[in-house]
Amino acid sequence: MNRTLFLPFLRFATPAVFTILLSMCVGANLKAQTLFDFTNNSGGVPNYTDPNLGFDNLKRGSGVGTANLTCTGLSDGYGATGWPTTNTFNTATFNTAGEYFEVKIWPQYDAMNMIDYGLNVTGFTARLRRENYNGTVSDGPIGVRYALRNSGGGGWTSGFNPGNPQQSIVCSSSGTLRPWTGFPAQLVDPGDTLYIRIYGLSSGANETGDFVLKNVVVQGFACAAPPTISPEPDFFAVCAGETEVGFEYSAATGNTYTISYEDDPDALLAGFTSQSGDLDEEGGTITLNIPEEAPSGYYYGTMIVENDCGFTTEYPFTVYVKPLPDVSISVMPLEICAMESVTLTFTDNAASGNFFSILADLNDERGLLPDEVNYTG
Repeated sequence: MNRTLFLPFLRFATPAVFTILLSMCVGANLKAQTLFDFTNNSGGVPNYTDPNLGFDNLKRGSGVGTANLTCTGLSDGYGATGWPTTNTFNTATFNTAGEYFEVKIWPQYDAMNMIDYGLNVTGFTARLRRENYNGTVSDGPIGVRYALRNSGGGGWTSGFNPGNPQQSIVCSSSGTLRPWTGFPAQLVDPGDTLYIRIYGLSSGANETGDFVLKNVVVQGFACAAPPTISPEPDFFAVCAGETEVGFEYSAATGNTYTISYEDDPDALLAGFTSQSGDLDEEGGTITLNIPEEAPSGYYYGTMIVENDCGFTTEYPFTVYVKPLPDVSISVMPLEICAMESVTLTFTDNAASGNFFSILADLNDERGLLPDEVNYTG
């Protein structure tokens, strides 16, 4: 958005130099894609978390500890010793032995607004450092693996190798940035938890060398989940030949919608096709397209509402295409003389079950109208 800054006219007796400081509110968006951000304090406490995120502080597994930890200063990072000497990694084995660091996060429930949140976790990075004494028995682990588990389904991933830690005995060293390349994005539903673990291996024989974390960052988004639209789509009735029907909604927590008839072969055969568009949180109208030649009958579709996180909610609905009236007309008698009467009978064959109107153009071959028309029924 362009804005113009108007300054009052000021007069000075001598030349002057001015510095105009413009403060722009940009900080609010800097962490929009950061869910969890730990910098370097030794207690494992993150310095930033998303307001809709639940979390535990960084945690050490039961198989590692701080008994021989060299760097314990408040800004030395989150460290542990006791790492295994093996260079063979197996997620289950290391989990059982408790030889890991752990990040634990979950979506929060917004009690004030009664909104469930979900997470779309898209990335993970950490700065890593190990103590190195030039290949001695006191070296920290030279190998690293990352793994995760989403409690909403599936087991632990096999370990990802991000590369070796920085080798340094200087506690203030920043470590080497090791991102999880090709991170397997995770949708964490309300009530579920995501665990990310960092493992150290190939430690010196004494298992006394430090392995330290700094700048642990989990990236992604927190969104209301599941996304909703209200009122919910349910039933739409159209007359044969009509090509659209409107659905008015008053609010939506989703960002986009998709209408699909993929589960109804009759709808696909009749020419119904998918359509999609954007939603307005304050409401609007969605126009459903109806094939002009669709035979009368019931067709079944699904409206899929999706938010920016990738969460979806499916709403089934029905479209009823009303049939044309099925009416028989009989005339008795077919010929009459002056001052006689004739009866025209319009019969609904009960095939449609719909109300309809009849317009009769009653005149003889000379164009004369009848003297009187009586309607019954």
